[in-house]
Amino acid sequence: MSETKAGEPLVFSPLEDEPAIENLPEPIPLTPEQMAAQAEADERNRQRQLEWAMVVQALNDNSLAVVRAMRRFRNEAEQQLGSLETLLAAPSSAVGRSKPISLSIRW
Repeated sequence: MSETKAGEPLVFSPLEDEPAIENLPEPIPLTPEQMAAQAEADERNRQRQLEWAMVVQALNDNSLAVVRAMRRFRNEAEQQLGSLETLLAAPSSAVGRSKPISLSIRW
C-alpha cells in the first residue's frame, strides 16, 4: 500500500512502472527538419480533409438529385396508373373493347 503524508492526494498510474504525468520530463524541441515535416504532414491532412468534404458534399448533392428525380418519375407513373385505372373502370362499350383487359404493373 502507498504511504503518503497527511493531506497529500494519492496519484495512481494506469501501470505501476509508468510515471505520473507530473513526473514526466519536458518534451524535446523539434528540429527545423522535423518542424518542416510536421508542417507538410499537417498540410496534407488539411488537404485530405478538404477533398473528403468535397466528396461528401458531391454525394449529398447527387443523392438529393436522385431523390427528386425518383419523386418526379413516381408522380408521373402514378398519374399514368390513374389514367389506366380510369380506362379499365370504363364500360367496355365506352372504349370499344370486346373483352376485359388484364394489367399488371410492378414498381
